[in-house]
Amino acid sequence: MRAIFPPFKSKPSFALDFSLIPAGIVLLEISVTLTEVLKIHSGTTFSLLLLRAIHTIALFTLIWIAESFLHKRKIYETGYKGLWALGLILAGFSEIFREILTLFIDVKLDIASHRFLIVLIQGFFWIPVLIVVGGQLSAIFQVFKDYEKRLITNTRIHIRQSPRFKNIQESIEEKIRKDLQDLSGLLHQSLREIQSNSSSLQARNDLVQPLLKGSALRALSLKLDNESNSKEEASLFGQNMHSLSILSKQFKLLYNWMAKNHPLSPWVYTIIFTVLVAPTFINFFTLQRFIFAFPPLFLAAFLLSNLNNRILLKSGKYCIAQSNALIVLIGFLPFIENRIGQRIFYVEETDFPFFLSGVLFPLGYYFYMRFLQITQPEAISSISNDELDASPALQKTVSKLITEEFTQAISHRWAIYIHGKILTRLAATSLKLEQSVNNNDSQTFDEALGNIQTILQNPTKDFDNDFGNLESEVQSRLDPWNGLINVSLDIHPDVAKISNPKVRDFGEAVEEIISNSVRHGGSQNISVKVTPTGDGDIFILVTDDAVNPLPLIQSRIGLGTKILNLVSDGRWSISHNHSRTTFHMTMSIYEN
Repeated sequence: MRAIFPPFKSKPSFALDFSLIPAGIVLLEISVTLTEVLKIHSGTTFSLLLLRAIHTIALFTLIWIAESFLHKRKIYETGYKGLWALGLILAGFSEIFREILTLFIDVKLDIASHRFLIVLIQGFFWIPVLIVVGGQLSAIFQVFKDYEKRLITNTRIHIRQSPRFKNIQESIEEKIRKDLQDLSGLLHQSLREIQSNSSSLQARNDLVQPLLKGSALRALSLKLDNESNSKEEASLFGQNMHSLSILSKQFKLLYNWMAKNHPLSPWVYTIIFTVLVAPTFINFFTLQRFIFAFPPLFLAAFLLSNLNNRILLKSGKYCIAQSNALIVLIGFLPFIENRIGQRIFYVEETDFPFFLSGVLFPLGYYFYMRFLQITQPEAISSISNDELDASPALQKTVSKLITEEFTQAISHRWAIYIHGKILTRLAATSLKLEQSVNNNDSQTFDEALGNIQTILQNPTKDFDNDFGNLESEVQSRLDPWNGLINVSLDIHPDVAKISNPKVRDFGEAVEEIISNSVRHGGSQNISVKVTPTGDGDIFILVTDDAVNPLPLIQSRIGLGTKILNLVSDGRWSISHNHSRTTFHMTMSIYEN
């Protein structure tokens, strides 16, 4: 097991982690139960199941006692000798308790020598393996989480910089602009016709006022706002990007890459195969049958494993498919041996059902070896060093996600723009016209009507130019909160005067952060610090005194989160500790 255990001479130390032991117990009990059912008469099946159920509960209790004892003694790590000693103690107690149970439950035990061999296999192999892998589990998950973040970030950046994505951006904005310009053009035409009318101020005002209600433009703003919210649950991938989701997308690529570059040793395939079939040989086979069957079976597994290794090292076009077939064939060897052996040494209790030896065992062996292949130290190292590219499936998924995020963010931005820059001015113009009529001031009436027509002639002008420098942009986003909360703003001089379209993106991100801090966190005091990173990016650190903790699990990704993902390519994080929320975000502030 060189893929899991370091060399013995290096005297490694392993964390005593029992997290996988319960799962191992369940699988072991199921496996043992299936094999023992084949050896007994139907009349004692219930007794066997009862014994196994009690035995499983007892093992859970034993593991809990052992873990509690070790923690109480502050023993958290051990070497090979400690693992073997612990494994033998647990396996030995397990067997002793099973013997005690047979005093009360009528189940016949196997031969003592057989039970002793199985205890050795469990104590020297399976229990240490479960403890070692359990100790690595947290590290493996963390590596995949970090890999996920880097993968998503890199994929986002790549897609956002691609010509295809820029075409999508242009297409989305072009449609929104066209709808806005068409509706504004119709309103402008109607207002111009009314202005040229020679009717009285009151008559013209009566015609203008219904138009200034902006029902069509208001409907467009509402439609865009609804679109920005209606798609929030459209992408499960976008809502819950956990490592298993990413791994499911990357599994084939990761396995193929590892199998070609760091294939498992033929001895690993052979040893795992041997350990898996050993309990069956021990429990069922006579010495004569063992001598006849095991050496050829072992040799066949070793030869096929060597052939598999050679095929993978050649990295041919179909090497992965050929390797998969060979692994399944190795798993199929016990069925082949069983069919041949039954022809020569027919024993009823060793005539195993095809479902067990021809289906479950080959599939179990196949998936177990694939799991070992991607959990090698080299696999973790390759993932950490970003030697893998995003799979086409992931590229497609992230591309779809970013497109949805972008569509929602743009729709949201235009909805706010139409409401704030156009509908508000229409409402203000309506009031001015009413005042002009009341004052019988035709000049002011015509000026107000002319001004709104100028805006309607080019309704997207302010959207294109609506940004200042970074400091003024951030300050404008904080102004609405004046008097409600205390905000401390610290912007580094090197970035304060930056002025480009991305400044507005940054301002929207700040607005979302502050809004969420107040609405969801109940914050009263917020500190905002903006600094350059030295590589063309800026870093924002926001801390507050939120009284409401973050949810343990985010049920869905809201529009605000998607805006943050869009502007930062996912390079942000948030944490809550002791009535203090800390938010970090890094984003590029310069246009590509």
